[in-house]
Amino acid sequence: MRTTGTRTGSYSSAGGGMSASGRTGSSGRKSSAGAGRVVSGQRPPLGSGNGSRGSGRRRRRRGVGPGAWLVLAVLVVAVIGGAFFYIRNRNREQMQAYAQEGAELLAQGDYEAAIAALDAALAKSGSQIGEFEAEVLSCRAEAEYRQGDYEAALATYRKLMEAYPDDTDYKTGVVLCLIETGDLESALEIGVAQGRIYNQMAVQRIAIEDYEMAAQYIALGKAYTDDETAQKELAYNEAVVAEGTGDYESALRLFQAWVTKYGSTDEAEREIEFLRTRVDNADEILAGTEGQEETDSGEAEESTEEESQEEGTEAESSPAAQ
Repeated sequence: MRTTGTRTGSYSSAGGGMSASGRTGSSGRKSSAGAGRVVSGQRPPLGSGNGSRGSGRRRRRRGVGPGAWLVLAVLVVAVIGGAFFYIRNRNREQMQAYAQEGAELLAQGDYEAAIAALDAALAKSGSQIGEFEAEVLSCRAEAEYRQGDYEAALATYRKLMEAYPDDTDYKTGVVLCLIETGDLESALEIGVAQGRIYNQMAVQRIAIEDYEMAAQYIALGKAYTDDETAQKELAYNEAVVAEGTGDYESALRLFQAWVTKYGSTDEAEREIEFLRTRVDNADEILAGTEGQEETDSGEAEESTEEESQEEGTEAESSPAAQ
């Protein structure tokens, strides 16, 4: 029997029948039914399927949160702060060590080495002058002055005076340096150590034998009785002026009074011995001077005792004592 088509196919695994999927039509084309199906257990190809999520999904990256940045910032600040305090403390220890070394060298009279050590201490310090820096600068100024470098000492004392304008010691340091450099007019303008300035003026006049002007400067200097060093120098130069003018008796009395008050020196004793040869009644003058000193001392003691007795009487008669 003739047919319009040829039936072909394959038997199912169960046997007996023809699989419907194996038929072909008259055109010889395979049926498209079941195309695109995915067999269970089989991985579909890339880009297949119906969903919006593909199998090539990208993994999300995890970023650094704000909390982690905060912890990191705290750690950085802690490290920097610790290093800063360590360096500062280390510098402070080195400053103190150099300052101590400089002070010891100054006491030993090694002024050059002392200045070097004190400068090393200042190099570890800041630009501002605090209490520590002022002490170091004061030691350096003293070392420069003793070394004879008056210009350097003057610059250091001026720096201290600018930082502490009311400090009398620093002002006095400036004055002493100005005296050594010969700028006495500027020294007077500072307003301290006037007795020493006038004494130096007197010394300059004595050097050119201008005893009259020297005597005037001595009288001006003696008005500043708060400076014991100046009074000692002025009293000695007063005797020198008397000797220079030829008033040997007064010079002998003044020198003897100076020795009695301030103690004997080789220079003063030589002056006294010289004046003995110029004054006929030198022994009487010297004896009278010694007796006058004893009288003055006794009167001072009696005055002190009287003042004490008066204070005691006032205390007994006060309402509180009653």
